[in-house]
Amino acid sequence: MLENNDKIRRHIGMLLRDQPEGTTADLLDYTVAYFDGHRVLGLYLSADVPGQFDEDFELTDEFLDQIPEAVEEWLEHPRYTFRPELVEWLKDSPPFDACV
Repeated sequence: MLENNDKIRRHIGMLLRDQPEGTTADLLDYTVAYFDGHRVLGLYLSADVPGQFDEDFELTDEFLDQIPEAVEEWLEHPRYTFRPELVEWLKDSPPFDACV
């Protein structure tokens, strides 16, 4: 599904770029995607502490292949959440280096 997953990542990224900074694409209850200004990443939300994040991750083919129904549902009916804490978290991120 490599080609399809590349299209999915590009489509999610295109939609998120049109949203305010700090907006997430809510794929699952505790798993969202966000645009960091350069690329789309996944983000696990804390199940214990509202408004906190556990970790971010690459939206790999393996990950997307595990949740095809959730992705398909999201693409048909996108759900977004504005997260002010994500704006703050992104401010603390190291600068993007495209050469790395």
